[in-house]
Amino acid sequence: MTFMTNPTPASVSSEFAHHLRTALPYLARFRNSLVVVLMDGTLLDSPDSHALEDLALLSQSGLRMLIVLDCAPLVGVELTSHGESRLNEAEQLLPEQELLPKLERICAHAHSRLMMRLATSGTQILPVTGPFVQAERLSSAASGVETCNGKVREICAEQLAPILETGGPVLLPTLAHGEKGRLWWLEAEEVALEAAVRMRAQKLILLQSTVLHWQGDTSTQETKALTANEVRRGMAAHPDWPAVQQRRVLAMAQACERGVERAQWVDGTQDGSLLQELLTSEGAGWMVTDRDYQRVRSARLSDAAEILRILQPAFQKAAVVQRTAECVQQHIERFLVGCVDEEVVGCCELVDYGSEAVELAGLAVDEAHRNRGFGRLLVEAGVAQAMRQGRSRMFALTTGSAHVFQYCGFQPATPEQLPEAKRQDYDFQGSGVYLLQLR
Repeated sequence: MTFMTNPTPASVSSEFAHHLRTALPYLARFRNSLVVVLMDGTLLDSPDSHALEDLALLSQSGLRMLIVLDCAPLVGVELTSHGESRLNEAEQLLPEQELLPKLERICAHAHSRLMMRLATSGTQILPVTGPFVQAERLSSAASGVETCNGKVREICAEQLAPILETGGPVLLPTLAHGEKGRLWWLEAEEVALEAAVRMRAQKLILLQSTVLHWQGDTSTQETKALTANEVRRGMAAHPDWPAVQQRRVLAMAQACERGVERAQWVDGTQDGSLLQELLTSEGAGWMVTDRDYQRVRSARLSDAAEILRILQPAFQKAAVVQRTAECVQQHIERFLVGCVDEEVVGCCELVDYGSEAVELAGLAVDEAHRNRGFGRLLVEAGVAQAMRQGRSRMFALTTGSAHVFQYCGFQPATPEQLPEAKRQDYDFQGSGVYLLQLR
């Protein structure tokens, strides 16, 4: 008797294994780390969003989590439906005292739904909420109308710390009591920012219902990674941006300026975007960081397998010269690698041709990270190393990366301008020659 099976295609199995291998180091790195999530309240009603399931998965994986649910959009919808819109020109809610019972009801209902969905999205998920934020009066609106808008006075760190150690996510309120028990309405961005800073979170995550369209320069758009200074320059150049976007992007910049490692904007309506942003090097959203996120370093022997993997597609296209595993391992000191965090995503090789000339060869970037500036970073790092070693010129042979070399100052050249040893052992058919004078 013969039993027939439906084998899984090797490509599918290989892709799954690759994604799992990529995610596991991030899960290990984030275990017991603290993140603050500012979640757009409209995601509760988004039929295509699995953001809450993904939050539950991350919580089960050991990520400690403070969640701030932005109920302002939900409040705005209900007030508008009853002809009670209380938004100012900056799209901020200006609730008067008599509106507080309605705000409490809307927020309590939204929090209850959020906690229920978290609890039912996985086993051992026990979300907690409580009066972990203390507020105080915010100055009255310019109109002179007395509102119940407040600001954060304190995040109750001593109460939060032992609760977070148990592993369950904690929901922070945006309605908080102040002196004499008075209730104040807080901006969700401020609560999330202050919680991230005062609790020393590693990340501030803005889980939003929209994509962030950053109108910055080309390099910024390629990397999707900004510094706090770039954020502020972008905001100054585009004062017409929506007020809500300005507040949230500014909160990301302020978080990094005040010690948070990274702030990330993720479109929560896209299935899997949160997991992709946190558990892969390519990410799925925008990030603000003032830390060393992308870098180039000398290759280590342990990088040899990743270098070969990255070079393989270029080998197949005849874009770079074939290298064996033994060759890469034997000459590992000649390689530079580009990294996102600690994941190797690109490489190049510096081949010495005597006291003056050096070749930049084997330039390749992982497919998931192309068009994000890594080729340029690798070339610039290679040029800097050659200059430190006192070389007078650098050359490169390429079939498809001419634009990268020209961007870095290389000029078209002829084979006759190359070292004799290179001319003797290389077939120049289809290759462009580029030369850079270093001194």
